[in-house]
Amino acid sequence: MEYLMVDQVQIFWYSFTLGLILGVIYDIFRIFRLVFNSKKWGIFFQDMLYFIIISLITFFFIIIFNKGKIRYYILIGQFIGWGIYYISLGRIVYKYSKIFLRVIKNFFSFLFYPLKVIFNKLSKIKLCKCNIKKEKT
Repeated sequence: MEYLMVDQVQIFWYSFTLGLILGVIYDIFRIFRLVFNSKKWGIFFQDMLYFIIISLITFFFIIIFNKGKIRYYILIGQFIGWGIYYISLGRIVYKYSKIFLRVIKNFFSFLFYPLKVIFNKLSKIKLCKCNIKKEKT
């Protein structure tokens, strides 16, 4: 019985670690949303993709580490790991990702500002309007 309890504690810690990893995957999706400014329907499909991915990861985790037996401590471990990541490191990663993306956007805006000015000037130039009248015969 003691051996079984050691296995359960070890699997719990593995599932906790997996929860942290699932939090990182969630942050990847959140950063993707920042980069591409997703609409509501895009966010819906991204969330669905995220849940499919984490469901498959959890499914294979349970098969590999617990021979396919679903136990509450595995799901609780994942939830606790994900939650701790989300409220601690996840907030920091998301905050600095927003700042980093803003800096990158401002850098490229600054870099391409001369081209923007040139194209604006060119767009205001009116090309020659030639009035060609048809000759009467």
